[in-house]
Amino acid sequence: MKTIKESINSKEFKQLMIYTRGREDLRRNTKRNLLRTFVFLYYTGARINELQTLLVKDVRQLLEKGEFNLFTQKTNSQRKIYLSPDFKKDLLHLDIQENEENKLIQRAGHPKSSMHPLSYIRIVNKFIKDTLGQNYTSHSFRQGLLTEMAAKGINVQIMAKFVGHTSFKTTLNYVKPTDEMVMSSLVR
Repeated sequence: MKTIKESINSKEFKQLMIYTRGREDLRRNTKRNLLRTFVFLYYTGARINELQTLLVKDVRQLLEKGEFNLFTQKTNSQRKIYLSPDFKKDLLHLDIQENEENKLIQRAGHPKSSMHPLSYIRIVNKFIKDTLGQNYTSHSFRQGLLTEMAAKGINVQIMAKFVGHTSFKTTLNYVKPTDEMVMSSLVR
């Protein structure tokens, strides 16, 4: 039987943020990395390895100009990240007062470098599963964002461009209609 992959929407995002902030057993660097990761994944639908390329100066540019280009290794291309009012509010609540050449997601004791992408993905996914359940991963943010955009009737080509897909067919694979979406679509 195929496991249902759940989406991370506002309720799950808030739960992750509250739980992460409340964890006294997490090292300061780990907590900061997780909070930064969750905020960026929620608002951008980015992949974790994309976040690991970001520097603190990129976040400052985003806050100042309202947008910046994010390099996507998977497709060897760039996509624009835009700053919504809620995204800005959540970014301003993060601790980002440090050297602008530091990585946004940092290796403990080495602020100018990130840990190996696969190691960090494992850490993030374990934390998400421990908090929300086994059907959630870091990609649940991307699925939740695209499903919410589809529910609002946003054109699939705009959605594909937003998350950096070269094909809208790939984007449609992420859209997982909820029971509420199906119920509200009943015509008879």
